[in-house]
Amino acid sequence: ASETAKILTIEDIIAITIEKNPDINAAKEKLAYFEAAARGSSTWPNPELVIGPNTGSIERKENILLSQLFDISGKFHLKGEKADREAFYEACQLQEVILETSLHARLGYYDYCTAFELYKLQEKNTEIFKKALEKSEIEYNLGNIPQAEFLRFQLEEARSVQALIHAENQLKIARSTIFSIMGQYDRKNTEIAVPDINSNPIKIKEIKEEEILDQALVNRPVIKGQEALISVKEYEISIAKRERFPDLIVSYRRDSNREYEPEENGVVFRFALPVFDYGSIGSQIDMAEAGLRQEEAMLSSVKIKVKLEAEKACYEFLEARSLLTAFRDKILVNSDDLLWKAQYGYEEGAFSYLEFMDAMKTYNEIQKEYIEAVYRYYGAIAKCERAASMKLEEEL
Repeated sequence: ASETAKILTIEDIIAITIEKNPDINAAKEKLAYFEAAARGSSTWPNPELVIGPNTGSIERKENILLSQLFDISGKFHLKGEKADREAFYEACQLQEVILETSLHARLGYYDYCTAFELYKLQEKNTEIFKKALEKSEIEYNLGNIPQAEFLRFQLEEARSVQALIHAENQLKIARSTIFSIMGQYDRKNTEIAVPDINSNPIKIKEIKEEEILDQALVNRPVIKGQEALISVKEYEISIAKRERFPDLIVSYRRDSNREYEPEENGVVFRFALPVFDYGSIGSQIDMAEAGLRQEEAMLSSVKIKVKLEAEKACYEFLEARSLLTAFRDKILVNSDDLLWKAQYGYEEGAFSYLEFMDAMKTYNEIQKEYIEAVYRYYGAIAKCERAASMKLEEEL
């Protein structure tokens, strides 16, 4: 990285994602739309002013009529409450999009860290195989090893170079994935910070499955949003029933008659209500009640899906934690010692070519699987946090 390069941490990546990701921005604009609709839904109709000539049998110079509808039935109030719940549902949808997209950003970051560590591992292996090939070439020229063994070294060195190219490409793909999740963000002079997983031992979390499940059912915005949709349908039922109630219309009228005749002014109170229902009001009530039953069924379905997601996240965490614990307490302890013995033993002639290659392959497999286990473990924690919509205690 150059001196002017910006270093992005995982916190930076998540913050930029929330700010610039197009899916999140689209959800924000949709919420703004419903909030604007909610602000106008509960208001009464605007007063109407009519000015114009009277075309009746009596010739008049002008006619002024000012009318205002008063919401004595409460329909407009209910419409406002319904619109508020619809806006709340969209707010919950926005939170779900943020949770899901932030999870993708975290998993993308962990994929990048995995690719970075694997690239560094393969870079180290390629250097080791290069030195081994140089030594074997000298031994072959001196007649100390057969040609077949020398060709095996050439083949393994070529494979290690190819593996390094593949690891570099995977690193580039992981980097591009992170920037695509973040949205429109300048990639130039930008590096991604990678923690050193070898300097300090990984601390293992304790997560209680019951707590994750309980918090998921309490905290998840998708459940709160579905409950809001049930309220929307309840308001729709009430609004449909209020269609049978009267509306009060108050009008002020000022008539200017022919010259030298007095003006006719007055206030008129009128009630407007349906006399007969040919089925439109009843059908609206039936539709709203059916919609309510549908949303109640959807709530049960959403809770089942949330619970299943939380259970899967917990199972994945327990599996990842078990594997990481095995590496930390047993397998990883002897891997560095194995690498040193393999290199030193071969250089001193204590190990044959086959023994050296077998030791190197074992070491590489251990390191590769350890790196994947570490970030799989971190990813499992992220999935638990997303499922429960809560932040677990940091011990990373």
